[in-house]
Amino acid sequence: ASKNANLRSIEIDGAVIEGFQGNTYNYTVKLPVGTDAVPYLSYTKAEEWQTVEYTEPTSLAEPAVIKVFAQDNSYTNTYYVMFERLLSDVDTLKAIFVGGLPLEDFKATQSAYELTLPYGTTQLPEISYEVGDSYQKVELVASDKAYTLIVMAENGQHRTYAVVFSIEKSANADLAAIYQNGTLLDG
Repeated sequence: ASKNANLRSIEIDGAVIEGFQGNTYNYTVKLPVGTDAVPYLSYTKAEEWQTVEYTEPTSLAEPAVIKVFAQDNSYTNTYYVMFERLLSDVDTLKAIFVGGLPLEDFKATQSAYELTLPYGTTQLPEISYEVGDSYQKVELVASDKAYTLIVMAENGQHRTYAVVFSIEKSANADLAAIYQNGTLLDG
């Protein structure tokens, strides 16, 4: 009876695990960003008379366990397939809105913006944003003349945007009136 307890291959969604070797028993499969379902795992026996017990994982946190018994039943090997979901590295925003309007000349990689508000403005306009992907977290910090947006990607990478405001200075150097001893001067 055969003593071979190795598999010919293990497949994820029909493709052989990269670097698979019959005598290597631990594998980590990297899954794309956003994957939350366990992919379909299959295997190919090296010999038709092998017996295989497969324990399918119910979540990405659990390993797939494939136990292979040789024909003589005294030799066994156990393969473990772990799943690692890649984390998003998107730390840029798609858009920033000032007073409900898109920030002019916004570029996702540009981190600082200076805006001039009309003369007489006493309150900063509201600011909002559109996230770069659904895995980001954004913290909006307001001060008296600026907004800071701290964008944290799922993998921990971060980017900071600053929108700084100034108030337009008056260009009017004229007086409205001149008084002498409390009386308005003629003309």
